[in-house]
Amino acid sequence: MGLRDLFTTARLVSLLVMTTTTSSATPGWAQTSGLSVPSAHDLNNTSQILLRLSLFMDRLDLRLETMDAKMNNIERVDIKLKTMELKIKSLDAITNNIDRLDVKLETIEAKIKNIDRLDAKLETIEAKMQPLEDSLKDKFNRTKKEMEELWAGILILTNTIEDHISVMKSDVKNSWQQFQLNTEENASKTINAFQSVAKKLNNTFVERFKSAYTDLFSPQICNKNGLLFYPYLAQYTVIGGKEIPGLDTEILCDTVTDRGGWIVIQRRVTGEVDFYRGWASYKAGFGSVDNDFWLGNDNIHTITSIGQYELRVEIKYRGESKFANYGNFSIDGGKESYTLHVGSYSGTAGDSLEYQNGQNFSTFDHDNDLLKYSNCAEFYHGAWWYKDCHHSNLNGRWGSGNTAGLVWLNTTGCKSAEFSEMKIRRLNE
Repeated sequence: MGLRDLFTTARLVSLLVMTTTTSSATPGWAQTSGLSVPSAHDLNNTSQILLRLSLFMDRLDLRLETMDAKMNNIERVDIKLKTMELKIKSLDAITNNIDRLDVKLETIEAKIKNIDRLDAKLETIEAKMQPLEDSLKDKFNRTKKEMEELWAGILILTNTIEDHISVMKSDVKNSWQQFQLNTEENASKTINAFQSVAKKLNNTFVERFKSAYTDLFSPQICNKNGLLFYPYLAQYTVIGGKEIPGLDTEILCDTVTDRGGWIVIQRRVTGEVDFYRGWASYKAGFGSVDNDFWLGNDNIHTITSIGQYELRVEIKYRGESKFANYGNFSIDGGKESYTLHVGSYSGTAGDSLEYQNGQNFSTFDHDNDLLKYSNCAEFYHGAWWYKDCHHSNLNGRWGSGNTAGLVWLNTTGCKSAEFSEMKIRRLNE
């Protein structure tokens, strides 16, 4: 029962008592046996007390109503407080979101700064590329002019050849007439021709016999001082590679240069083989030992991994031959991108390989060089141990007139060599 209900019950009891008292003072009511009848004074006192009690109850009722109103206000305030708490939580969530947005904005600003730096680098590159583009345009125009002059020369040469053929026809006709007039002389010449053919056949037989002798007594391994045991060997001899564990391919052995024993790993002499190839071709090797070829990075790694080898590079430029010798040579395996390792230099060609020392092998489809914005293999039309980019480029474009050719900087400058050969020989033999 609530406080207000309790006071309401008390008020009803007091009213009931007042009513009962008044009724008892009224004439005609029967007096209950054994009970004394209150006096008029007692009744008057009781009425006053009850009246005061009733007034007190009225005031108390007003206070209770006031308290009820205040309690309702407190409940409304409590609801408002809860609403404010929810709003505060919402504001905290919004504040957290704002903090995260600030972090994202800082990240975006950092990226914008990086983009600005890249833009500056691109502008620098464009500024550097412009002179190169102008130079290429000049070279193209000069080449075009040279081609036009060459074509004009070809036309002149064609006309000259036609004139010579006409003269030759006339000479042949006159010769035929002379032949008819000089049958005996022609017969004598025919006999001499048959004798010449017989002599050539005899020479051919001798050469075949010599070749068979060479095949029979040729070495089976590529060692230094091989000519001491096989004095009739040619400079280059093809032998099987089974002497080297893991190698299953023919190798070309130089038996003459510096007492021989050199395994040729690269040779370019005719320009008939295209060396602008991808990673897989350089991994396996290409070409043939009787022409231009690359032995293959896997094969070179297999050979140099079973012992210590030296490297000899031979260059011919403008008819002059030079060489570069390196005391140690090896390349790592495919997982390490065939990293190059060379030792101390000696020779006449100049050291144009030390700059590439410690670099990974690169092709146009496997860019392992140190240049960030370009592929050296693609730009210089080759495959090599490029840094950024090269001092040598022996697998470049054959006959190129610029740094994309068979370059050995200390010998050819920026021009292309007319012959190159790389060969290795085992040390301590």
